[in-house]
Amino acid sequence: HLTSILVEFGMRGVMLSIYCGAKYAINIVGTVGAYTFFTRWYAQYRITHIRERKDIEKKQELFLNETLMNYDSVKYFMNEKREQQKYDKYVNKYQEAWIKVQNSLGKLNNGQNVIFTVGLIANLMCAAWDCCHGIPTPGDFVMLQALFLQIS
Repeated sequence: HLTSILVEFGMRGVMLSIYCGAKYAINIVGTVGAYTFFTRWYAQYRITHIRERKDIEKKQELFLNETLMNYDSVKYFMNEKREQQKYDKYVNKYQEAWIKVQNSLGKLNNGQNVIFTVGLIANLMCAAWDCCHGIPTPGDFVMLQALFLQIS
């Protein structure tokens, strides 16, 4: 799977270098490199939040199972309210952890979008500048945009 991606990416880079110039291929390689680095780095950061959420979920399930197994004792000593408060604490912790995981996913997506958009804008600004000076045609400009958008 990785081989096919690298072959396709290499072919696009060569095609861009031949038809549009090396600066466009370098921009795309830089953008994809930054995108990959950021994604791997932030995914490692997210793992801590995901593990925290999983640990809280396990503790919550364990507490619930123990409470249900000891239902008679809880009922006998009239500790239902206390058990409910404990369980509510676990639920609140789980909700907070879930929110952290979702927020980190949103930040990951936003970071990826920013990196890709900056790379696209830089490529299109360069192409527009060259187009104004008659180097590529407007069709080349559109081709460059289409190739860059296909990477996403």
